[in-house]
Amino acid sequence: RHFTQLDKPSQGVSLLCPSPIYKERGGDSCVGVRGISKAAVHGTRSHYQVLDVVIQYNTIENCSYSGISAGWGWGMSSYGGNVSINYNKLTNVMQLLDDGGCVYTNAPYQNSSVSYNYCSGDPKSYGAMYHDGGSGFWDETHNVINHARTACVFTHGTSHDEHIDYIWYNDTSGPHLQGNTSSSNIVDINNSLTWPTPAQKIVDGAGRRT
Repeated sequence: RHFTQLDKPSQGVSLLCPSPIYKERGGDSCVGVRGISKAAVHGTRSHYQVLDVVIQYNTIENCSYSGISAGWGWGMSSYGGNVSINYNKLTNVMQLLDDGGCVYTNAPYQNSSVSYNYCSGDPKSYGAMYHDGGSGFWDETHNVINHARTACVFTHGTSHDEHIDYIWYNDTSGPHLQGNTSSSNIVDINNSLTWPTPAQKIVDGAGRRT
């Protein structure tokens, strides 16, 4: 099941997801998509490989599994790529299931990004921004993570060609970077009550546009 907003794609969608809202093999789905209406993202499983998809300006709250998932297959070859997951506000994900995050990827997608997102609240292990085994070529920059009882960013040992830059996190564990991952400018604000100005701009700019 996909929640898709196509009539006003620049605004995105706002979703409040009771737990659970949709059952599939013990899981549930909750995701807003700007782009193609089929084979885009799946909140329980990413059965599809996708190409040329933009997922942005969505507000997604209270999900039993990941807020946004992209890709499937643990590194199998794929035509997928050019996927942008940007400017989303994801709050209180992973309220029931394990092994996911605010954003979860599982595919080697060239020219793809996870950027300018705000994630608040992830109680499960691994990572709030989670690039699982076989993920590759993701450019993750300018994300803000708050109150997550897990690593701010996790890249699995079999992920490759991942680039992590400009991450701010608070009340959250530091990054857990494996595989072929380059990183810089990952900042712990140490439970400060005030985000640095660049981080605050990301928080203010994420989520559904009115």
